[in-house]
Amino acid sequence: MMAATDEKTERCAVTPVELEAAIKAIVQSEFGKEAPVTAFPDNIESHKMLGNAEILLGYRGGSFDMPKLGTQAQMRNISFELVVISRSMSGHSGAMELLERLRLALQGKKLKGIMSPIRISKDTFMGRTVGQWWYSLEIILIGVPAFARPPEADKPISHIIARDAYTNEIILDEVKQ
Repeated sequence: MMAATDEKTERCAVTPVELEAAIKAIVQSEFGKEAPVTAFPDNIESHKMLGNAEILLGYRGGSFDMPKLGTQAQMRNISFELVVISRSMSGHSGAMELLERLRLALQGKKLKGIMSPIRISKDTFMGRTVGQWWYSLEIILIGVPAFARPPEADKPISHIIARDAYTNEIILDEVKQ
């Protein structure tokens, strides 16, 4: 897993794309071809499942803590949604069984660069279409380091303006790079 590094703290900042790849690898190792893992389609309402079951994976967003005093470092919590689609609700490879296996495969797993293990937020019945049962599992990753890009050290910028104390006229207006 590639990661960005903050030069000041030498801690690893993991991107949502890298986290999604790590989650996908865990889920694929559990389900293999039984329920392939794919990214959310552009239009989920018109999505057609090809096999008997499928798992969709998507980034739901994150929230950021305030930066630590004197640094650019922030912590964030990120959530992902996994949608289980199955041709049956119960039984072998039914949506309920797949949802529970998915929860067990992810809950408590520790990902590189994250402070706490994967937490399950909720599971939800999304609905039923002709021949398909839809359930959602939301997971949260707490304590994901997030760093701003460090400023370019070789290009400091300063703008100096000096005014005459009596006339208030600008006597110096200089930009240094």
